[in-house]
Amino acid sequence: MNSQDINQLRYQAIVDHTFDGIIVVSAQQEITFANPAANQLFCYDDLVGLPLSDLIPDKFKSKHDDYVDSFRDGQTQARPMHLRAGVKGVTKTGQEISLEVTLAKITVDGRHEMMAIIRNMSETSELLRDLNIAAHTDPLTGLKNRRFTEPLVEKEWTRFVRYGHAFSLLFLDLDHFKRVNDIYGHAAGDVVLQTVAGIIGAHVRASDTLCRWGGEEFLILLPESTQDQACIIAEKIRRAVEEMVVTYDGQAIRLTISIGVATSTNSDHGYQALIDKTDDNLYQAKKQGRNRVIS
Repeated sequence: MNSQDINQLRYQAIVDHTFDGIIVVSAQQEITFANPAANQLFCYDDLVGLPLSDLIPDKFKSKHDDYVDSFRDGQTQARPMHLRAGVKGVTKTGQEISLEVTLAKITVDGRHEMMAIIRNMSETSELLRDLNIAAHTDPLTGLKNRRFTEPLVEKEWTRFVRYGHAFSLLFLDLDHFKRVNDIYGHAAGDVVLQTVAGIIGAHVRASDTLCRWGGEEFLILLPESTQDQACIIAEKIRRAVEEMVVTYDGQAIRLTISIGVATSTNSDHGYQALIDKTDDNLYQAKKQGRNRVIS
């Protein structure tokens, strides 16, 4: 066997055993070749002869056709599709999968075709999504955390500067929460925090953002809200927490909450100044006897 035959066998072995799918399509986007990994990825016995559109979710077909036509007629010889936008495929069973796809132009026996090297990224995408959720979620209360919310406050501040749409912030802090942990234990304190989170959440709108800022402190971002509107919401929350009774291990736990309110104004110097002003008002609520709203 000569070296050319050996190389041909080597190429065939590589194509047959690689974990990445390899598909070749004609200028008319008909599949002319598919390796075993591609067939397995899309749950077909053999993809050859099918239109490429069978592997594209309906909602993406028009854009995909335009993209492939643009690549076919352009000067670029190879292009990674996934760097510009997320790429989705659909299996024979109708399941959508996340893909990493690199296109290349090839010439076979004088015919111009396009090759796609395809990698299944569904598990990676799910892992990244789960990690992103974990990074921005408080594990105890299920609320968003400070890492997620602070950039939203900055973004809302930018909208205020550009369009003049006022927004408000509420800082909420449980009064004498340390006593709950000292008297009833930290497990009871966790139940109290979860209960309070639920009570606060019941008083915010779908457009608002509630987060656990840290410890027993919460922050609420209220877009398109005046100071009066924010104070009304704050007072409702204060009363609801005051009336709350948490039963833990047969014992009734009561506590109150102090709330600082601030609304964006042109005299503020950035979103951090507004956060500081809200925090200062919370401090005043504590200083003036707790269980009150200060704006």
